[in-house]
Amino acid sequence: MTTMDDKTEQYEFEVNGHTLKTTNQKVPARDILEQAAKEGAIPGNPQDYELKSLILDDRVYGPDEEVDLSKDNQFITLPTTPTTVT
Repeated sequence: MTTMDDKTEQYEFEVNGHTLKTTNQKVPARDILEQAAKEGAIPGNPQDYELKSLILDDRVYGPDEEVDLSKDNQFITLPTTPTTVT
């Protein structure tokens, strides 16, 4: 979804149910993960996760792959390292 805010186009996207925004239409998956970590959508180190699309047939993006947020904007994260179960 795009919105106009002070004539700057913003792209909304979701990571693990958290709505985030950017002014860039195309973003490396690594940047999405880093922003998600900063805004509390994922715990810990963003390098320990992969970005999985909920729109494009469950596509998993590598960290350097570019994501076009006008076509794909709903994601979950998958840990790439073992996690602690409580």
